[in-house]
Amino acid sequence: MTLAGHSNLVRSLVVLPDGRLASGAEDKTVRLWDPARGGGATAVLEGHAGSVLALAVLADGRLAAGDSAADGTSGAISVWDVGVAPPVRTAQVGCASGIRALVVLRDGCMAAGCNDGKLRLADVADGRVVGTLEGHTSAVWALAVLRDGRLASGSNDRAVRLWDPATRACTATLAGHTGGVYALAVLGDGRLASGSGDCTVRLWDAAAGACVRVLKGHTDVLQSLVEVGDERLASGGNDKSIRLWDAATGACSRVLTGHGEKVMALVALPGGRLASGSKDKTVRLWEV
Repeated sequence: MTLAGHSNLVRSLVVLPDGRLASGAEDKTVRLWDPARGGGATAVLEGHAGSVLALAVLADGRLAAGDSAADGTSGAISVWDVGVAPPVRTAQVGCASGIRALVVLRDGCMAAGCNDGKLRLADVADGRVVGTLEGHTSAVWALAVLRDGRLASGSNDRAVRLWDPATRACTATLAGHTGGVYALAVLGDGRLASGSGDCTVRLWDAAAGACVRVLKGHTDVLQSLVEVGDERLASGGNDKSIRLWDAATGACSRVLTGHGEKVMALVALPGGRLASGSKDKTVRLWEV
């Protein structure tokens, strides 16, 4: 199934608690889709000042959208109540840099990966940035929360950094990629997966800070990663393909093709399906 409606490339995807799919795009909108009912768009969230590059779901079910100005110098987190019709924006947190990644921390705060290389911690309830994590030397493109509560960040500086959100200290730097790190995913067994501009996926033992496997097969930059259950990992990138990997053995089990442009975002759907967002302005649904 192909979902069309965006007028620019789709950069972010997330599943809402009620099963609907949200997509953020460079057309400055978020679209809500109902895959269970034919996939039609149920709402369009407008009013973002820049491209919507990141999405996350808060504990109360509200949707957070992170945007970035075209030059990357400013951005904001908009929080939407998507449980009402039409959806209503309930909060906004301004950032002094474009937002490229969002994740919800265990304490309920949000972490934003920013174009200036900083990670900003935002208290949505207070509507303000409450802390900044510094260490990366280039834009932060990916974030993930590890099982022990630490925050992982991937950057164009080719490094993955692990942070203690409570102390705001960097506890480890994972080096090995020879290109920028644009995607992160935490596997069910606790390992961390990172996707890079060097066309590889690396699997890390986060506790030991060691790379335990390198997955090769893509022929261009990796943009997105997601675990799809049963120790499988999906990766998408600039080669227009999606690869499914056996995370235990590192073997590629399947290659999905159909997008006419780069695959920028992936998310696992209920019922064993996968959604992908692309530079071709569409969202595709796959049976995997």
